[in-house]
Amino acid sequence: MSQAVCSVCGEPAQQVQPNDWIAPWGPPPDWSHTDGSSLCPTMVTGGVGPCEPEFI
Repeated sequence: MSQAVCSVCGEPAQQVQPNDWIAPWGPPPDWSHTDGSSLCPTMVTGGVGPCEPEFI
């Protein structure tokens, strides 16, 4: 079985919206670190945003 991790820092990720996301940033992402924080920032279409998880 694969495990989801943050593709930037490698910490475990969960399919739960982050608890630190604010509305002006747009719709909340579906993934967060297991402590509830947004996945690490990276360059995405339109600027900087949370990275996507990877599965190991």
